[in-house]
Amino acid sequence: IDFASNELKIEGNLITTGKDILYKSTKTEGSASTVALPEWLADDLKKYRAARINNGTYALGSPDADVITPYSNLDGRQFVCVDSNCKPLRPDSILKRLKSFQRANGLPESTLHDLRHTYGTLLLENGVDIAIISKALRHSSIKITSDTYVDSTTKIKRRATNAMEQIISFSHNKECAKSAPTFNEH
Repeated sequence: IDFASNELKIEGNLITTGKDILYKSTKTEGSASTVALPEWLADDLKKYRAARINNGTYALGSPDADVITPYSNLDGRQFVCVDSNCKPLRPDSILKRLKSFQRANGLPESTLHDLRHTYGTLLLENGVDIAIISKALRHSSIKITSDTYVDSTTKIKRRATNAMEQIISFSHNKECAKSAPTFNEH
């Protein structure tokens, strides 16, 4: 995390392969990216880092993503999110926490991928450019994002219909104004 610019750099990830968990570089070059953090989150992470520095569970630097590393060999002090034993949060642990949160709050169960899809859909429905969404989701191409999201919501379809209606209406009114007869009062 770069606290000067409030950005999180994604260099690697934990993957589950059978029974093993490994840390390795991101799947594609496009997956390695920088994410802008909202100010409130960056502030909370600064406090979290300060507390971890004070209790010795934080170290500068990050693991080498170019080297595939078994979970048991990872130094949790180099990760942002750790468990009570200062080990990086396991992917299955994060999913269990999500399910627990959903049940406790009466929410429908969803996966992390569902939340990712919701994120992309909400960005698109609120007018964020597809190229920016593609980068935010770390897709390897805009085509993947477009194929997945552009045709997926009624709200987007309605906005496209409304835009075309305005274009046609403007054009129609302009043509009518040119050819409309004028009436002079006598």
